[in-house]
Amino acid sequence: MIPMRFVFTGFLLLLSLMGWFVSADTASHDLQVLYPVSIETQVEGYIELFKDKYPDIPVIPVKTNGTGDLVSLVQNNESGYDVLIVPDYVSFEKGLMPSYITWDIRYGNCAMVLSYTPESAYADMITSENWYDVLSQEKVTTAIVHPDADARGWRSLVTLSLADDHYEKPIFETIIPPESGITRMESENGTIVSAVNPHSHGNFLVLNTTTEAFDYTKNSTVDYTLNYQGGAYQHGLSMINLPEEIDLSIPEFQENYWSVGVETGSGMKHSPPIVFAVSIPTNAQNRDAGIDFIRLILSEEGKEVLRGLGQDPIRPAEGFGDVPPELGSLVSLG
Repeated sequence: MIPMRFVFTGFLLLLSLMGWFVSADTASHDLQVLYPVSIETQVEGYIELFKDKYPDIPVIPVKTNGTGDLVSLVQNNESGYDVLIVPDYVSFEKGLMPSYITWDIRYGNCAMVLSYTPESAYADMITSENWYDVLSQEKVTTAIVHPDADARGWRSLVTLSLADDHYEKPIFETIIPPESGITRMESENGTIVSAVNPHSHGNFLVLNTTTEAFDYTKNSTVDYTLNYQGGAYQHGLSMINLPEEIDLSIPEFQENYWSVGVETGSGMKHSPPIVFAVSIPTNAQNRDAGIDFIRLILSEEGKEVLRGLGQDPIRPAEGFGDVPPELGSLVSLG
């Protein structure tokens, strides 16, 4: 009689050959994409492209509340994610390089803009040259999102603070009344904007959510709202483009952007340039699929995903560090 242990071993071997036995390595065939929720729509577009081209590779999207949470997850995850995408490359530089990643590719950017509708006060007169004069008018209502509700809220305050120095005019205090609980002061380390407990006052509104920001602008409760370029575009709002020195979109002005700190209820915030970056961690489980995913981001189809969201691809994308040779020909190496 054949011993039972041989029968059992043979049974397992048969299941394995037939594709029914699930090994411990199966999970490594999945593609885990880690990103903050602020760029969820963008990443969903890339995932759809990937699923169409590689239907046999399951994609597991993992979203975090912000880039800080993303960095923490990577630092504490031994098994490794496969693709990391962030809306600001500085979080890679300061949090993950070189211990967890050795390269990144910067492929697009987004700017802060002034959003409005044709029904907004002075809509037929406002331009990129006179926007701050329009917002200072007595009957014009301006809004930002609460700084603790969304990053675009405190970034709006950075932009308005930078406007003071760029135009050499008191734009910040003209638009934001001190009664709102938001103040600006110079310090030895730069400019500090205090917004620990901000609230609406007069024609300046602090809105609770991004949904309110869009809805209030569309229904003319608010004339002008500081917003992300992509968000304004997706909601069909008109936009005033601001100078690159204050719109938070250009790496060359990183030091200037960073010079303004915003003290919020959740801590001090500094804005790096809003430049999208992607990488693969050194402990990725499915590097090959990760390379294919990034190749799609850099393709013309991937660029269309960005354009469809009102954001700008960087042409060519810029690679920094030990960019994999499979991607080297698709980027300009910095």
